Amino acid sequence: MAINVYTGPSKELPYGTTYLPGTTDVISATMIQVQADQHVEHLTLQLSAAQRLHERKFPANLNGPMDALPPMSPSGSTKMNTTSN
Repeated sequence: MAINVYTGPSKELPYGTTYLPGTTDVISATMIQVQADQHVEHLTLQLSAAQRLHERKFPANLNGPMDALPPMSPSGSTKMNTTSN
């Protein structure tokens, strides 16, 4: 069991890839086997505040075809959001 394995962090789940029981190291992950039609309860994937990634905002100047640029803000600048450590 893991979160953000394929998609990476998002605003809804701002954590890097984390595996059961709460490790970012795939080698340290707890492996579980679930058979078809088997129901598993009481698994806890622990996400700590220290693991939460911080949102960062920074101004950017972009050059390229006008149809490839993101929309401009009312002030005329383009802002991009990233999530990182």
